[in-house]
Amino acid sequence: MSDNTDIINCTEFVATIDQITFSKAEYQTKKRKPRREIFLERTGKLIYWKQLEKKVARYYPKGPKGRPPYPLSAMQRVHCMQLFYNLSHPAMEDALSELRILAAAWHH
Repeated sequence: MSDNTDIINCTEFVATIDQITFSKAEYQTKKRKPRREIFLERTGKLIYWKQLEKKVARYYPKGPKGRPPYPLSAMQRVHCMQLFYNLSHPAMEDALSELRILAAAWHH
């Protein structure tokens, strides 16, 4: 009887474990946040994204022709980061792919 209970408890335990990625595990052990991450968190709270999106939405392409556009909320954040860090379009693409901090700080 006790062997069956141990098996049930073991399977319940395995089912509740959530596995994280190596990058998340490494990120959790950091002692302090980089200045860039702190800056992006603060500016993310200061900018009223929904209001800004409403004002820009009428000018943003809807995508009936050609390649569908990226979501407006994502593009707003990308353009702001370009302005904050004075990055060209190719430099911003590199930053988004290479620096997890930039991508995760404003990820929705």
